[in-house]
Amino acid sequence: MIEPIFRKLYPVFDPEPIENIRLRANPEIREAILWEYSLEPLLPYAVDPKRLDEEIQDFMRLHGTLFAIRTAMRWVGFDSIRFIPLSHFEYEVDPGRIPSEREIEAIRAALFVSVQARGKLKRIFHGSFEVKYE
Repeated sequence: MIEPIFRKLYPVFDPEPIENIRLRANPEIREAILWEYSLEPLLPYAVDPKRLDEEIQDFMRLHGTLFAIRTAMRWVGFDSIRFIPLSHFEYEVDPGRIPSEREIEAIRAALFVSVQARGKLKRIFHGSFEVKYE
């Protein structure tokens, strides 16, 4: 998917790595780069696409860590979310407020792309609000 976009932007496409195209904040190739990194579930929820472009390299390097989880949560608009590990692969989150349905989907998308492959979201809660996943 990414090569046809590069060929459109650069008609004389040379595979020599002269510049890292992924570091350019070009909106025309953002979707292709997110697809390449398997981050396309974040597209409908990204609050600040420029921030996503700036932080994607560090995110991919530290995928599966708490840093990556917090970064993905910031991308979808949750700067101060509480992430609670229950075990090595199960976790809960407290977004700091009662989330809307769209925000719940944004949290799930951010966690889907940032936690370990075996990671499992058990619940989203805040105060008396709770959504359980089994």
